[in-house]
Amino acid sequence: MEFVDNLRRRWCLKLDGPRLREVKQRDGVDLVSDDGWRQVDADLLVAAGVLWTLCRDQANQRGLSERDFQRGFPGAAIKHATAALAAAVASFFPTEQQLADVAPNIDPDDFPPPADDEEEASQATPDYAQLCYEFAGNIGIRPDGLTLAELWDMHHGKLRAARQLQVSQATLFFVSMSAAQVAEFVRSGYLDGSSEPPPDPYDQATVKAMAVKMGQDKSGKVH
Repeated sequence: MEFVDNLRRRWCLKLDGPRLREVKQRDGVDLVSDDGWRQVDADLLVAAGVLWTLCRDQANQRGLSERDFQRGFPGAAIKHATAALAAAVASFFPTEQQLADVAPNIDPDDFPPPADDEEEASQATPDYAQLCYEFAGNIGIRPDGLTLAELWDMHHGKLRAARQLQVSQATLFFVSMSAAQVAEFVRSGYLDGSSEPPPDPYDQATVKAMAVKMGQDKSGKVH
């Protein structure tokens, strides 16, 4: 997301896990919480500090100090910048379609999950910066420069590839699934819209039970 300050300098805002964590540590602001936004709205100095943290690398490339940077934000410019910041926060999260594609049983209104009171909110709010690092670690890259939405697609894309392999392996263990069931499992990790996880083809007890069931289904008695 871009904005232009009063000195006609253009700045780009994009949130990633490392920047989210740095803003929380340096400025004491959790940008993905309601409390954090109340801090930004209530105190222009806090807002300016957050913007500097997010734009510091760009400013350094231009040879600008923090004071030079903040000279561009008197008057309405700070409002334009915070509006761009709000848009950057919104684009940090997965979209409703992204959630629906991999988690059909999740209500998009519940991501981030709601809380009934401030104490519960402080306990329930996930560490989204940590989640970025975990997704990136699963993919085998660093999270710098990537939103949670982007890492979400990469992470679940890798899981889908793993499920495709698992389906191939499971077939060798006599798992009987229709083409529609296979497609649903690869997409979401579940069978027939069930909330139960799929069978583990490496679990010998599960494989044996499934083989017994298949024998019953075919002949009416255990082979």
